[in-house]
Amino acid sequence: MKTMPVLALTIMTALNALAAPEWQGLDDSEWRSGPKLTPEMLKGKVVLVDKWAMFCPPCRAAMPHLEELWEKYRDKPFVFISSHCHGDQRDAIAKLVEQHNLTFSIYNKAGLVGEPSFNAIPFFYLVNPKGEVVYQGLGFSLKTTKELEDAVAAEIAKITAPVSVS
Repeated sequence: MKTMPVLALTIMTALNALAAPEWQGLDDSEWRSGPKLTPEMLKGKVVLVDKWAMFCPPCRAAMPHLEELWEKYRDKPFVFISSHCHGDQRDAIAKLVEQHNLTFSIYNKAGLVGEPSFNAIPFFYLVNPKGEVVYQGLGFSLKTTKELEDAVAAEIAKITAPVSVS
């Protein structure tokens, strides 16, 4: 009888480990600006990943709006990873950060292991704490910014909603 709870706990632990998302590119060599992140810091959080490049005008135009989104939700179980995906542009990224007072995390080629494929930028995807991609968006406009914010808010609400006890 005593082995049943241990077995159940072992199975639950193994299932949780399988469901935990795996992240890549969060090492110091890929970090460019903002808070340094570790995979451990992303556990239990909603994670937004923005794939972009310096040569892309819509990507750069999105930055002030992404900063507003980050500022609005940074005190929630939310992490934002801005992932430059086209070469190492350290100096240009530093100038962009200064120009727009960006405070979110910027990495070179970071994201979810097995992330969705994309063929244009900016490309956004939202990952829930289970590692499921729950939103994907392409391009930058006020409409896509609103859709992105709505998706972020909805996912945060799912993990912060009070649990009712009957």
